[in-house]
Amino acid sequence: MSRGTEEQEEREEREGPEEERPMSRVAEEVTLLAAFLLSSGRGLLDEPAEYGVARCADGARRALELLEDVCGVREPRLVAIRQRLEEAMSGPMDEAGLAALLDGACEDVVSVLTDDDALAPPGR
Repeated sequence: MSRGTEEQEEREEREGPEEERPMSRVAEEVTLLAAFLLSSGRGLLDEPAEYGVARCADGARRALELLEDVCGVREPRLVAIRQRLEEAMSGPMDEAGLAALLDGACEDVVSVLTDDDALAPPGR
């Protein structure tokens, strides 16, 4: 048995067959996102209401990051939304600025969803 074959078998024992690994990463990342959203929802019961806006925006940022990192979707408008959300999350938040950011992000997401080719697989 060649060294390459041995390494591949060892990796499959550790991580499962290659064709199953990407989906398990997707499943793990989606589960982490669900955990974040659930804990955020629970936190809203005891936290000031203003935190809800930030938590929802961060949930959207995480979902867009998941699209990029795990699914390989790098639609420029979605990348720009994620970047704007990251900037907003890392700096001071004023209500008016956050409202404008979220309004623009909603419009941009609608634009992506109504563009038949925006999320199409390559080669379609």
